[in-house]
Amino acid sequence: HASYVPHEKQRAIHRSRSRWRNIVAGRRGGKTRAASVEFIRSVYRDLASGKGRPQTTPELPPFDRQPALHYWIVGPQSSLYRVPQRYLWQDLTGEVRSLLAGNTHVAAQRRAPWPQLWLPGDVLIEFKSGEDPRALVSEGLDGVWLTEAARLKEEVWRDNVLLALADRKGWALTDTTPLGQNWFWRDLWNRGDPAHPSCDGGETENFSWGMADNTAVPAIVAEAERLRHMLTLEQYEREVLGKFAAYHGRIYRVE
Repeated sequence: HASYVPHEKQRAIHRSRSRWRNIVAGRRGGKTRAASVEFIRSVYRDLASGKGRPQTTPELPPFDRQPALHYWIVGPQSSLYRVPQRYLWQDLTGEVRSLLAGNTHVAAQRRAPWPQLWLPGDVLIEFKSGEDPRALVSEGLDGVWLTEAARLKEEVWRDNVLLALADRKGWALTDTTPLGQNWFWRDLWNRGDPAHPSCDGGETENFSWGMADNTAVPAIVAEAERLRHMLTLEQYEREVLGKFAAYHGRIYRVE
């Protein structure tokens, strides 16, 4: 795999230290790639800061101990966390080691049944499907990455993940292509919009860009322009520009 070289919009995410971070971008814009890097950076920042539960059963194998730090990666269904899974493993095995918050040795083990990943330091990362929100039960989480968050059921965030983050004061990272002005726009995105009454004053930070901003794919600018003439306005704004289009029912193409 080619090395990860963040484009300008992605670099802004890696500079952020906000507790809640939302990435909204057009298709092929590099949002999942950036989120993978930022997720593992955030995990290693937690580890380096000393955050974590004290280990009371060091004599047990790692898989039988309570994790010192516990994280989830949640997708709308299991097929949609395969890409984050691949990126995360790729990053942990060295591709972006220089970005891992100064960590000089990154080692990880896959454990059957994958998807469960233990890192040195008793760090547990679990991959979860949001298909049945009632199954998302946890003792407490230090952080979560919601991938394609706008496609998750509202109950995943409101009734499960948000509450699991409370006692550990965990953080959340989301990435998604917008899906209209749904619960994600209302409950997460607006909290990071300085112009919106729901803005939380800086605890939430939003990052947004379009397909053509992904400089890692040289041909993407021409493709974005071609799609402008092939999609409806709503589709183009949502899928290419990464905007929260609300033009329900429109069918005409952009001229």
